[in-house]
Amino acid sequence: MSPSVQLTCYEGVKPKYDYGVYIVAHLAQFTSCFGPAHVTAVKHLIRYLKGTSSRGLTYRKSSDGFGEIGYSDADWGSNLLDRGAAVSWSAKKQATVALLTMEAEYIALSHACTQALWIHQFFNELGYIADAPTLILSDNLAALTLSVESQFHGRSKHINIRHHFMRDIIQKGLVFTLYVPSKENLADAFTKALASPQFSYLTEMIMGEVILKMIDSDD
Repeated sequence: MSPSVQLTCYEGVKPKYDYGVYIVAHLAQFTSCFGPAHVTAVKHLIRYLKGTSSRGLTYRKSSDGFGEIGYSDADWGSNLLDRGAAVSWSAKKQATVALLTMEAEYIALSHACTQALWIHQFFNELGYIADAPTLILSDNLAALTLSVESQFHGRSKHINIRHHFMRDIIQKGLVFTLYVPSKENLADAFTKALASPQFSYLTEMIMGEVILKMIDSDD
């Protein structure tokens, strides 16, 4: 099978239909020059969608206040939750070529913050006022450190200034960032192929099938 359509590279990338959209976009590149491998990939996609057609997002009422939690990861994506199932999710190729892993994670964190602002404003319009800043979780300590400090670093001076806007919203108290171990980072399900048990573990929380445990920022 052609490396460009290796199915195992994508089986753990997207929960449900977002997975389908991603694979359709990838396979669309070969509409004029497809082969047996691409037909196999399309059949695999159809079986995947059929097998998950009964699954959907589940939203539960929270007893500990109203607020949002976001997860950020690269290569390359972010996922935003509302203490239950996913409200907004995004996984895409970054427009900027990252020179460091930290830079890729930092850009993903910046994207997660833009999603957080949108969700925050959306819920405000609906009359749901968050009890606390939106919590954004990342598994990269270097990116988290850079997001809250304004010191000049030679290794980060080339990063586009537009990605530094999150420092401002963090200082304003709209967003709070925190470290999360990679195995608990829900955004991993959007960014890389995972072993089946880990993928199921993360997607069950993303879909709201398992109650998301709140992370104590004092830990």
